[in-house]
Amino acid sequence: LQIRAFREAQDATSFGENLSNGGYNAYVVKSEIPEKGVWYRVRIGEFSTLKEATDFQEFFEGNEGISTFVSPL
Repeated sequence: LQIRAFREAQDATSFGENLSNGGYNAYVVKSEIPEKGVWYRVRIGEFSTLKEATDFQEFFEGNEGISTFVSPL
């Protein structure tokens, strides 16, 4: 589940640490996007099915008030 994307690694790391401190399994993925440069994506979890991911998405958005999207790996 992708939570946010940042241009700066430190911003992504800090945001991910805040999520981790809140009990979420957060991690940062560095992504090179053509014509947009490098972005650092903050994600939570690994899910076995799309349903698991969307169920967690609904739970997370309801608790945290942050819009997210499901991103296949």
